[in-house]
Amino acid sequence: MIDRTATDRFAAKLRAHRERFGNPTQQVLAGRMMISRAMVADWLSGNRFPSWRHTEALVVACEPALAENAAGLREWQSLWEQTRADRDAERYGSGPADVLVREDTSTNLISTTWYRDNPEFYSAAARQVRAATQEIRCTYLRAHPPTSFASSASADYFEAVLDWARSCGNEQRSARRVIAAPTRNGVVVPSMLDWLRSHRDQTADILSYEANVIDWSAVVDGVSMALLDDTVAFLAFSGGGRQKLNGFSVTDRNFVGYYIVNFEQMWSVSTPLAEFLDLNQG
Repeated sequence: MIDRTATDRFAAKLRAHRERFGNPTQQVLAGRMMISRAMVADWLSGNRFPSWRHTEALVVACEPALAENAAGLREWQSLWEQTRADRDAERYGSGPADVLVREDTSTNLISTTWYRDNPEFYSAAARQVRAATQEIRCTYLRAHPPTSFASSASADYFEAVLDWARSCGNEQRSARRVIAAPTRNGVVVPSMLDWLRSHRDQTADILSYEANVIDWSAVVDGVSMALLDDTVAFLAFSGGGRQKLNGFSVTDRNFVGYYIVNFEQMWSVSTPLAEFLDLNQG
């Protein structure tokens, strides 16, 4: 069982914040956030760790003036990110070597599935997304926005991730995505910037979904991934043309653990989508 010390410490800070601003009841907070009282109770008790969106909504519900205090929100976000890192360290260890289950895998077979093309890859990924139970970590590291691809399977995959986040309800689950913002001469490619704006509008009300953006000045696509819970990894490799994509999936906790560490590194240096767009209004 996961040591929940980090979650407990974070819950204690949330309770202190609530008390500092008049100790509103859980029902009042739930009403301000338009969610169930049970969710608020779970976060304040330390039974569940909230997503950043939920945390932001909760601290603002306790102190409405905080909505206009960017510095104050950044402090809470830094605290949340540190807590998340502490929780991951409790679960996986502090570094890539500690992610391993520490067993001799030299004679063990890793379950790998190879996909021949874009539709086959994305169809399989969408099916697995719908079967996830706790957390989705994914990246999109390509020079062109998702809307530039003709595959209906890729569109279904992107929608499956958002549908999964929408369906979280009272369950404490989260979906996070790191998106590359390709730049040319220091300026974000217009087509990607337009898509990022539409993506922000599409996902603004999904509290269990978060997107961060990372500057991408490389002239080639990166390896995009979807990490489902801590058991399945999908890795996508693009080819010479826009529509060319192949990939594979691996079901192995050791393998996925390394990519979780890599994802968390990207997440820690990326910028929340809304903040990124505020910085790129031109």
